[in-house]
Amino acid sequence: MIKVKKIKCTSYGFPEQYEGLLSNGKYFYIRTRFTRAIIGIAESVDEAVDKAFCNPDGLIEYEDNDW
Repeated sequence: MIKVKKIKCTSYGFPEQYEGLLSNGKYFYIRTRFTRAIIGIAESVDEAVDKAFCNPDGLIEYEDNDW
């Protein structure tokens, strides 16, 4: 199981953004706005950001914010 080792909120506004480090040594980037989130995972934070925006599979939509 991969776990989050470190996480930091880099923007509290819209969009909300997070960067962090996973237990497997890879970095992640998450950007949320309303009911959409994009996620990138890579060897560096910069690569994770690029993957989040360039990968159409990085988009996640959910119906409700009350979870």
